[in-house]
Amino acid sequence: STRQKVLKLLKLKSKDYFTSFTLNTTYGINLLLNSLDPKHIKQIITSDIEHNSPFLATMASSQRLNIPRIVLTRNNDGSLPLETNFQGAVVVVNCAANFDGRQLLNLKEVIKKVHADGGIIIIDAAQAMAHYHDMLEKTNADAICFSAHKMYAASLGIIVARRDLIPKLQLSFIGGGMVDDVFADHYLLSAENKDHAYTIFEPGLQAWAEIISLGTAIDWLNSRTKKDHENLSAYTKELYDFLFDKP
Repeated sequence: STRQKVLKLLKLKSKDYFTSFTLNTTYGINLLLNSLDPKHIKQIITSDIEHNSPFLATMASSQRLNIPRIVLTRNNDGSLPLETNFQGAVVVVNCAANFDGRQLLNLKEVIKKVHADGGIIIIDAAQAMAHYHDMLEKTNADAICFSAHKMYAASLGIIVARRDLIPKLQLSFIGGGMVDDVFADHYLLSAENKDHAYTIFEPGLQAWAEIISLGTAIDWLNSRTKKDHENLSAYTKELYDFLFDKP
């Protein structure tokens, strides 16, 4: 039920996307970067206003794979320059920065350009899901990572991934809960069944209480009225102005 609530919140179709649960945003980004088949990665791109989650994970992946890592300078409004060549790139960027609130205003254009160049894009949505999840509605990102505790739920990580990302994975982290059958020298992945695609990132026992908590938090977030959103936006703007304008 919670998996479906996540997709509904983002207005994504289950035929295109699936929801997996992990520990947190940092774990999800690292899991994705370490699971991608290296043959699909020629360069790694991030930006200069990233939290440690993508910044350190991209640094480690670049060193492990011995490929270039490019740190783009975001524009003053938070958008990314589109002149970049994303060929063979894995792009990992936030859609809302955690220290100055800048948003990736050209998110859809960035995703379109990355895909046109043959790249893969992972979005860090940890700072957006509570109040700005509409930014990600009907997105075409290859994966979205965020944390439930930023949405007033218990601590939990979430990966929302495109189903067509699965063939680009080379799994090295595997265990019970991910397989339908095991033999002496091979196994059958549960994710090969389209209804169980989410198991691709879920080895072992899952945090069921935290998952249920997230579902309840999403119900509460959905219960807020338009007036609630307007009041919240005004209050956020007031805090933002205080932070930057006070001596």
